[in-house]
Amino acid sequence: MRKFFYSISFFISIAFFSSLELHGDEINNPEIYVDTKAQQMVDVIVNNQDLFRENPEDFKKLIKDIFEPMVDFRRVSALVMSKKYYVSATPEQRSAFIEIFKNSLLDTYSSTLAEWGDQKIVTMFSANKEFAKNVEVKQMLVTNSESTQSHKA
Repeated sequence: MRKFFYSISFFISIAFFSSLELHGDEINNPEIYVDTKAQQMVDVIVNNQDLFRENPEDFKKLIKDIFEPMVDFRRVSALVMSKKYYVSATPEQRSAFIEIFKNSLLDTYSSTLAEWGDQKIVTMFSANKEFAKNVEVKQMLVTNSESTQSHKA
């Protein structure tokens, strides 16, 4: 379970680099945005276990449809490559790296999340309703046997 916690923590952390496509209340409240996406992910995981066993690719697509819009893969890929390699790479090499990185990350997380089971994610909403450019969204992963606070999103 600890390995999964770190996996989900990374997912939540990279959501920070989001290209946030916000709607309604999400426009003014990033906590609502992060919570909405987390609950959508939980819903897919809990309600599609048979799909994962019978057609893993369709399951992965459901996860990807939620996860992919949350992450600025160009920015995250540049950070992974480091400035030195990103700047020296051709545009074609950057594009290829971004696509491979994105597919690898999404495939890994889709498979990991499929094994998650019936746990849930609880968002601890702050009393503050005015948000700065960078916001810490605290979430707790509630498993069958423990609760673990995640890193900021």
